[in-house]
Amino acid sequence: MQRFENAREAALALRPDDPVYCFRPQVLKADARQFMGMFPGKTAYAVKTNGEQIVLKTLVEAGVTAFDVASPGEFAA
Repeated sequence: MQRFENAREAALALRPDDPVYCFRPQVLKADARQFMGMFPGKTAYAVKTNGEQIVLKTLVEAGVTAFDVASPGEFAA
């Protein structure tokens, strides 16, 4: 995975014809932990939101243990 300082740098370097997927795992991890720390119930992530392996792995690392799936494709993720 290539790393860039910001989205502008990535756009200038890659000059993509198709959309580019930008991901900040540390931000996702911090946000998930903050949410779980403030929410009194059990947190479940809806895989249909984003089933990318790096997203799911980051959420597991953050402490998410429940994942909502509603289709074979989501289950496979």
